[in-house]
Amino acid sequence: MVKKGSASHVNLEQYSPEELKELSMIELAYAILEGKKQATAFRDIVEEVSETLGLSKEQVTVRLAQFYTDLNVDGRFISLGENRWGLRSWYPYEQIEEEVLPQPKPISETRSPVLPIIRYCIMTPP
Repeated sequence: MVKKGSASHVNLEQYSPEELKELSMIELAYAILEGKKQATAFRDIVEEVSETLGLSKEQVTVRLAQFYTDLNVDGRFISLGENRWGLRSWYPYEQIEEEVLPQPKPISETRSPVLPIIRYCIMTPP
């Protein structure tokens, strides 16, 4: 039942409401991301998919683990960290590493219990 312009192109506007409800969650997620053309938080993807499919909270809860697994396994999607997802086709190979790797954050004493110990060792004479 899935209508596609190409092997990996899905356009939501070509579907009737009845046909949309027959799409899998993963195909719908692909179409949503393709339409947005930007990385999107997993929570927002789930919300849009469940709204489009008319799923109850209970139905979403039952399907959530499988949907997350499908996102990870399907080669069209890429996790960009901080639970944001995009389409692999948006990123040249070289850019993926830069986009996916977490940016280092400055360490503060409130975040690291090691810094006070290091400071103590440096400041205290032997």
